[in-house]
Amino acid sequence: MFSDYPDIAQHIFTFNIDVISGSPDETIADEKVGYTVFQVFKIFFNRIENVALYVCDTLDERHLARKRKFDLWFWKFNDGSLLKEDGIAVIEGTPISAPGR
Repeated sequence: MFSDYPDIAQHIFTFNIDVISGSPDETIADEKVGYTVFQVFKIFFNRIENVALYVCDTLDERHLARKRKFDLWFWKFNDGSLLKEDGIAVIEGTPISAPGR
């Protein structure tokens, strides 16, 4: 992804949440998913001082639902050790929501 920028590529990490089987619209909400996501972030930040940027994909028009879910998880599971700032980045004319840091 950042191969054109070797100086920073070694400092870039990705974290994705993907449905392995079935449809996201047909799965039952599982509170453990949000808890697990925040535990992963806490472990990551305990080991590496860094910034995470959560990008809500807008291609399928479900970005607002993703933002609401992430906000819910953040306020429910954050113990005060993580900071979140909302923003929008415009990349090649496309606004991209970034509701986390």
